[in-house]
Amino acid sequence: MDHIELPGERPQAKRPPGVGHPSSAGHQVGARAQGIELGHEMVLPAEEIGHLVVDGCGIGDRRHRDQQAFGAPGTEALDHVQDAHGAGRVHGRTVPAPPHARISLVVPRKIAHLTTVDLSLRYLLLAQIEGSLAAGDDVLGISARGPDVPFLEERGMRFVELTGSTRSMSLRGDLRAARALWRILRRERPAVLHTHNPKPGIYGRIVGRLAGVPLVVHTTHGLYAAPDDPLPKRLVVYGLEAIASRFSHVELVQNPEDLELMRRWRIAPRRKLRLLGNGVDLERFRPADDDQRQARRGALGIGPAEVVVGLVARLVAEKGIPELIDAVDQLGPPFRLLLVGPHDPDKADALPQALLDRATATGAILTGHREDVDELYAAMDVFCLPSHREGFPRAAMEAAASGLPVVATDIRGCRQVVEPGVTGALVPVRDARALASAIGEVVDPLVRAAQGTAGRAKAVADFDERAVVERTLAAYGRSV
Repeated sequence: MDHIELPGERPQAKRPPGVGHPSSAGHQVGARAQGIELGHEMVLPAEEIGHLVVDGCGIGDRRHRDQQAFGAPGTEALDHVQDAHGAGRVHGRTVPAPPHARISLVVPRKIAHLTTVDLSLRYLLLAQIEGSLAAGDDVLGISARGPDVPFLEERGMRFVELTGSTRSMSLRGDLRAARALWRILRRERPAVLHTHNPKPGIYGRIVGRLAGVPLVVHTTHGLYAAPDDPLPKRLVVYGLEAIASRFSHVELVQNPEDLELMRRWRIAPRRKLRLLGNGVDLERFRPADDDQRQARRGALGIGPAEVVVGLVARLVAEKGIPELIDAVDQLGPPFRLLLVGPHDPDKADALPQALLDRATATGAILTGHREDVDELYAAMDVFCLPSHREGFPRAAMEAAASGLPVVATDIRGCRQVVEPGVTGALVPVRDARALASAIGEVVDPLVRAAQGTAGRAKAVADFDERAVVERTLAAYGRSV
């Protein structure tokens, strides 16, 4: 009997049971295999497989080797065996081993997404997570635990809680989260760590590189300091980003304005920077027909002659909600405000209850958090986002894809969604009077229809989330 030696290494940590589900896609990995007679078709003995390794992440320790490596009920981790030229693909225990063959086992690769809270995993990254799963990857979500974890696990993502992770400013909590992340990465050994959000984006890139993750990717969803912010704030934010970017391998940037600024200020090395863009599900968010529109408006108690000004967002001052309430009050009937989103009392700029009570007293509808936002867009006549800061606003893209004109503030992010006079209007930040004027200009149904049609066309051309998934997987060295 001859030996076939495959390049690879044994990991230090054991793979937890049940992890490393099979896939028809993945990376070729190495293992030491004995008992294969060259030029013959032989059974590859399970007891000689050892620990299979995928980009530093193993499957099938000694206790689970037979079940995971050799297709126990419901599993087929030993998915394919190939010769050096990619031929001779088979399933199961039987291995074709022609002379001078190099046997390769194709198994999933582990991708870890790091965010502050599970809400980001679900509402910002679901398409990317599902894209990786479809490509055969083992996807791990790392964040604070919240109510969205069961949904994500049902979709196939595995969740690991990050203790200490919080959206509030807490140096002690962030240090605790960084230590917890180190332990998670050393245990899980992901092939890729993809970081998101401001705080985990800083410590995550540093910890990931120091922990030996082969590929560290970061997405800038929107620099936390805008060009018109005070210089001290910009220096702190840009400085921290510059330090963290030296620890990553790839820097994905959603907004072209941020990309240009990062190049100009040398916040990240040019060779690492890539434009990612942003997108939404164009099948889910699409113009409603008349029956759908009437049903939605009727369910909310909206009259046929009322002009509904809608916003989908967290109820915080940064979203410009105080100005929006003032603007709709200035306009009066037939305009009516529809606010869709949760109250966020933990944020420093949470809206006072007195302001919300005043809005409802004048006819505003507050739905709270809703899962059916795609249907609620059907009840609106115009979407309004008077935000103070945005990266690349998802809700505005959803509204455009749903065939609504969009009135937004003239800031980074909103400028990428709205073409003034074509798909909507842009107004100055914190200017309720200008906001009311812009909303008033779309009272004509013909104007709303024309701008809504143009907005849908722009969304189809520029905001398809499938393109974002393709660029993300390309950054991992993977295709859809």
